[in-house]
Amino acid sequence: MPLLAAGPTLMDATPDVIEKANNYYREIARRNWEHNNEKRAKTPDKGKMGRVYKGRKVPVGTTGEIIWYGHGKSYGYRNNTMRVGIKDATDKVHWTDVDNVEVVNWEQYLYPEDQFYYTPHFCVRAA
Repeated sequence: MPLLAAGPTLMDATPDVIEKANNYYREIARRNWEHNNEKRAKTPDKGKMGRVYKGRKVPVGTTGEIIWYGHGKSYGYRNNTMRVGIKDATDKVHWTDVDNVEVVNWEQYLYPEDQFYYTPHFCVRAA
């Protein structure tokens, strides 16, 4: 009977089954890592280049470096809005809601695939 514990799990599985299980969990971890990597790269953040693609107060198409990212002052029902400051080519800073901005050339902010790592869940127990 297997031992249930918070630490390493002892299993009565063959090495082939353990390898298949680790390969399965490795694939799940890789998919999650790729999804989170892309999501992080597309999220506006300080130092990235951003473009305003919607909104009323800042002209659509305004492009520049995001120099500030944080909580903005808000009055009314949206008390926890995130805002960005974008410095354009004329050194003018435009302030807008983070939802109005997309990252330009987001592919350059992806982590390289060699930074993915996986720690196996299961291992063969020495007899």
